[in-house]
Amino acid sequence: MKHTLLARVIALFGAIATTAFLLASCGTPTPASNEILYKTSLNGKWKTLSYDESITAIGKSEEEELCDTIVSIILPNSVVRIDDEAFKNYTALTSIKLPNSLTDIGHRAFEGCKSLTTINIPKGVIGIGYKAFEGCSSLPVIDGIVYADDCLVRVIDTTHTSYKIQEGTRFICNDAFKNCESMTDITLPKGLVMIGIEAFELCKKLTSITLPESVTTIGEKAFAGCWELASINIPKKVQFVGNDLFHGCTSLPVIDGVFYADTYLVGYKSGSRPKATNIKNGTRFIANDAFSDRYRQNDRWTDSYDHSITIPETVEHIGDRAFKNWQYLSSISIPEGVKTIGEEAFYHCTDIDTVTIPSSVTYIENLAFSECEELTTVYCKATTPPELPSSLIFVYYYSESDKIVDEFFDGYYGEDSAKEVGVYTLDDLEAIYVPKESVDAYKNAYGWKVYSEKIVGHDFEE
Repeated sequence: MKHTLLARVIALFGAIATTAFLLASCGTPTPASNEILYKTSLNGKWKTLSYDESITAIGKSEEEELCDTIVSIILPNSVVRIDDEAFKNYTALTSIKLPNSLTDIGHRAFEGCKSLTTINIPKGVIGIGYKAFEGCSSLPVIDGIVYADDCLVRVIDTTHTSYKIQEGTRFICNDAFKNCESMTDITLPKGLVMIGIEAFELCKKLTSITLPESVTTIGEKAFAGCWELASINIPKKVQFVGNDLFHGCTSLPVIDGVFYADTYLVGYKSGSRPKATNIKNGTRFIANDAFSDRYRQNDRWTDSYDHSITIPETVEHIGDRAFKNWQYLSSISIPEGVKTIGEEAFYHCTDIDTVTIPSSVTYIENLAFSECEELTTVYCKATTPPELPSSLIFVYYYSESDKIVDEFFDGYYGEDSAKEVGVYTLDDLEAIYVPKESVDAYKNAYGWKVYSEKIVGHDFEE
């Protein structure tokens, strides 16, 4: 599945997906036709790049002539985004002044800038992309750690058992401490905002870590493979977490057969398969694949007895495939407080016949309730229709006939998808009940309007 909850916030991990740019091994950023290049005298070659005050994004072209000559770059205060590979392999670049207007730095934006010694990260930056400073071998090194201003790029001395990150650091880049197998503890500074993808993956001896309350974003697999990790906190400000965050962290606490990392439900312990599960009160996140069989090919939900699960009101996010293929899940209540429901979250939960979506939900991913063969009734309490990436939410079986309107595939499978994947049908879904005052809003909302004949007004206060 291409569209995930993480994709919606991937800018917070540094990916820029809103505009397409040409990518090449090295090229001149071409943000606008009226860009200005200033040339300094050294054998008649370009030495400095400066841009028009009107541009907002630095893109990429296929030109390559400036890679080994440009020494400095000046960006105007209008720039908010530096896109993927924008300055990749500018091998002569020694300094760049980033404007206060900047918010995002794309994947590999400065990769291969081996002469870069000076760069500032403005306070408004909220996302730094994957390997943004990879190969920047001239950046400052402090206590065996490479920094680009307030961004910790990577550790180069992996022999230490203990690390203390310098005060003022706001970002820990992707892979920064990956495979740092000697590390047993680390001290993180106040003000840290983002922990990147795979930042601490396979730190096998790390037993505990305290995250500052300032942290808002934790990237995919940030602590995966930390086998001995037994204690970690999830700050209250954290809103975005990546896939497989604690995959393989088998030393985390287990409560009623379920692994927890503070307020983050990791998943059930293989082999336990509880008949009834009361998720710990205080839990905010239910991880991707938490109760699915994605990693448990010999431990599938095939018991003949019914299962039930109780989700506390503290839960805010239900991850992708969280309950996928739980075929005997007969009862589930999604409480008020849940904001997002992930892709395939309840896919193929074949015994569920009724779903109530609370008013707090703002976003529902593709196929969240697909293949729920007994699903006949949906109650959606939100006055404003939750955002949908497509109409593939409540469809339940694959068919070669009964062609459905093209909007099912718009933005998800592509224009020719009906020919590629066949047709989905909605015959068994009888009604979607929404607030009376919101019927028209649902019938005209993207994704929901395909279900217009099944949308019915309901008084939820009765």
